[in-house]
Amino acid sequence: MKVERLELQDFRSYQKAALDFDREVTVFSGENAKGKTNLLEAIFLCCTARSHRTPRDRELIHFGSEGAQIVTSISRLNGKSQIKLQLSEKGRKKAWVGGAELPCIGELLGVLNGVMFSPEDLRLVKDGPDVRRRFLDISLSQISPLYFNALSNYQRALRQRNILLRQLVEKKSVGQGDLDLWDLQLSRYGAQVAFRRAEWVGRLCQAAQRIYYDISGGREHLTLLYQTKLDLNGTVEALQDELYTRIQKARSEDLRRATTTVGPHRDELELKIGETAVRTFGSQGQQRTSALSLKLAELRLMEEETGEAPILLLDDVMSELDDERQRLLLKHTSGVQTFIACTNYRQLPPMEQREMAVFEVGMHEGVSGCTLI
Repeated sequence: MKVERLELQDFRSYQKAALDFDREVTVFSGENAKGKTNLLEAIFLCCTARSHRTPRDRELIHFGSEGAQIVTSISRLNGKSQIKLQLSEKGRKKAWVGGAELPCIGELLGVLNGVMFSPEDLRLVKDGPDVRRRFLDISLSQISPLYFNALSNYQRALRQRNILLRQLVEKKSVGQGDLDLWDLQLSRYGAQVAFRRAEWVGRLCQAAQRIYYDISGGREHLTLLYQTKLDLNGTVEALQDELYTRIQKARSEDLRRATTTVGPHRDELELKIGETAVRTFGSQGQQRTSALSLKLAELRLMEEETGEAPILLLDDVMSELDDERQRLLLKHTSGVQTFIACTNYRQLPPMEQREMAVFEVGMHEGVSGCTLI
């Protein structure tokens, strides 16, 4: 799949922009805080319907404007299409695909698949478990509408159950009968989420192991483990029964703490090199190589799942990697449409016969602009 054109109106630091892409590699080069990352963010929004930098849409709208618009023209094996996103300070974002408005913004997932790799992702290994859960959820939601539906329903049930727990603790509600309803919802959708995550981690592990082995020169062995208290060896139905039982047993503890303590929102993705936990005992080099291996494994598995490579967005990540890791990153992404944001395109490693276009990004009177070099 490819992005052929990007049009922006009142998005971040851009009042208006239109860029055409006809090369395998597109580089946005310029000083920091001039608008390079904003271009990658706009493209990624068309992949996932959400920013990788902020959950607040109003931060995406150009100062002084009431709304913003992003339009991407894309091509896939099944033909060409157009994605349009509208952001508003007062209302919810809306999306159109091929001119038809989507009834739910979540239906945008899977139209354009993309993998974002930013400096924040280099902390994917050493930050808290919620970062790694989000990594799994974004990957799976792009390739599986069923997973996205299960995850959305689970998160909704979790929010409602936590609200009810707080009300019970504060004596704003009497009785615990309503908890039974949310317990059933949590166990039903939570089982689907945990089962699919564990399956995905198993595949990620195989792909990431090969990549890490290559990057480390065969000196180290990476392992990924999906850590949960649930028994994942049976069926989804058995998992649902087990989760329901565990939630019921934890009710008094949940009431004491006014929050739900059992479920896949507490699970963890653990990375090990040999017997060493990378998060706590890995060197900086091991942590960065592990994060890089995870992202490249995600890229290749999404290609396996959909039959075509997703786009790759590299946001100022090259400067965070040494020359060898830069070379191996580009080696593993050959054949993938790649967008790179960097401060100086001349410092990038050789592209090994990959066609490249370079846009110089600058700012004048608070407004960003791009020039094709």
